[in-house]
Amino acid sequence: MMQRVVVAVLLCLPAPAADADLILHNGKVVTVDAAFRVMEAIALKGGRITATGTSAEILKGERSPRTKVVDLGGKTVLPGLIDAHVHALEAGLRAAVLIGRSVHYFHSRDGACCEGQ
Repeated sequence: MMQRVVVAVLLCLPAPAADADLILHNGKVVTVDAAFRVMEAIALKGGRITATGTSAEILKGERSPRTKVVDLGGKTVLPGLIDAHVHALEAGLRAAVLIGRSVHYFHSRDGACCEGQ
């Protein structure tokens, strides 16, 4: 009896709405998950990946009237890597070398560029 009640309640729950902001389909989506799968399509909502799968699965299950849909035409989608750092020592040494070369260049011209200064 309890199983029937649980099944009845679950059947009454609304299905998750298809509300992706963006769907990229008909491509090669490199997931870089543990299995390193390559999928055909990807759905995104609020800048986050919400689903990956075949083009048919994603278009059927994630598309809404306001979803932007992009046909990749077989192109590849790679995960983004954000790397905003600098190796301070290397950057400083490189700058010093450039400054040194510039100073040497100007001195080799006998100050021709800097007359009157």
